[in-house]
Amino acid sequence: MNKKFYLTLVPTNECSLGCEYCYTIHNIHDKTKIKLEYITKIMHIISKAKNSVEILFIGGEPTSVGYEYFKKIMETLIEAKNKYNLKLNFIIQTNGVLLNELWIQLFKQYDFKVGVSFDDFNDNIEHHRPQSQKVLKNLKLLQQHNVKFSILSVFNNQTINDLFDNYILMNKLKYNYKILPLNDNGHIAEKYIIKFNEENYQKIEEFVKKWLYDTSCVIQMRTFHSMFYTLFAEKIPLCNSCIENRVSIRPDGSLFPCGRPFDNIYKVGHINNITKFSQFQDNDGYKRLINLKIEKINNCIGCRYLNVCHGGCVSNNILDNSYTDIDGFYCKYTKMVLDIFSPLVKKAKEDFKNNKIENYNPILIQDLKLKGLI
Repeated sequence: MNKKFYLTLVPTNECSLGCEYCYTIHNIHDKTKIKLEYITKIMHIISKAKNSVEILFIGGEPTSVGYEYFKKIMETLIEAKNKYNLKLNFIIQTNGVLLNELWIQLFKQYDFKVGVSFDDFNDNIEHHRPQSQKVLKNLKLLQQHNVKFSILSVFNNQTINDLFDNYILMNKLKYNYKILPLNDNGHIAEKYIIKFNEENYQKIEEFVKKWLYDTSCVIQMRTFHSMFYTLFAEKIPLCNSCIENRVSIRPDGSLFPCGRPFDNIYKVGHINNITKFSQFQDNDGYKRLINLKIEKINNCIGCRYLNVCHGGCVSNNILDNSYTDIDGFYCKYTKMVLDIFSPLVKKAKEDFKNNKIENYNPILIQDLKLKGLI
């Protein structure tokens, strides 16, 4: 009963940006807004089995429903919280374009954690993620109002050269952030697809080393922190298979195990036809996804990183069309980065044993101490 449950709530598929590499670009003109009664019902069902829920708002662009309607969504959630005595936490992943004083006050009122999708600070990014300068202005607004936020930044084969420069700027601005490789989902231009060659390996390796030994760092760089923890502790998996404790509701009331754009064969059902919490998993769509995860793990037996990767994120495997293939895009990327980190973590363990920590990233050292790892 007390284990936290995760609800991914998609208020709308609409998004005004239309970034050319977005994996939901096919339906960004769908202006359907989620019905408030759908939210009321799903919270009632969840409350029968859970008393703590983390709610992640994604899209499309979740703020595209408009401030007033989003406010009604929040009022509906708070009504359910009070009625069922629930503990609720709120996260929103936004492109940041529509943010203003009203939105920021709402985020503060409900203690939101805000994730802003923002890929670069140079003008060259404008052609495939528009309005970057406006987003930069709104990031400063969030910072001025002391709203908890972090950056989610995607890089591709053209922007891989900017990784370290962006890190330096993020550190200067004191923006915590996370980087992800551009997903090769079969719908993006060849020039953007990351090449797994020696040149790119060296670029990422150089970036990792600069981060690891940057004694001036003042920010969390979550991607590298996770990689380091996973190898250092030898028991913290990169993927915790979140689909086993999560459900996603789309604007039309359809339910899926995750907020990613799955095909209908993985559909859990529709909120109008669900009455029990157990139905979130007792259905053909969810079982297909679990079987896919199991098959992928079985194919990974023998991989040197199976104990820390656990087959990777099943949603990513679907997105890059690799499914159970052990040589898909995310598989190759994860292996490459873990190969880079492995000798560095081994050396760090020796240095830490000898109390040689002064040359390492102080934020990483601080976190390792807080976790009791050093």
